[in-house]
Amino acid sequence: MMGRLRDLLQPGPKRRISLAWTLLTAAELTPILTAYTAAVAADVPFTGPDSVPLTVNAGTSPGVRYEAVNVAGGALRFHASLELFEA
Repeated sequence: MMGRLRDLLQPGPKRRISLAWTLLTAAELTPILTAYTAAVAADVPFTGPDSVPLTVNAGTSPGVRYEAVNVAGGALRFHASLELFEA
């Protein structure tokens, strides 16, 4: 609730960050899920490809979306995406 109240009190546009990955292993997907869980619980630091540091949270994001795909040799990989919002 505090994040939404802060959004109402803090003027100016907020950035929405969309991230996507392809062909992740389960070991690569796990830290993404863990980091997203942290963003649900509190504001977290984020530095994007433009090297500008932001504080972000999960906001109204539906969560990490991921889909399992089989690749050559029967290996399992994941496509994943998520959205974060500037705090």
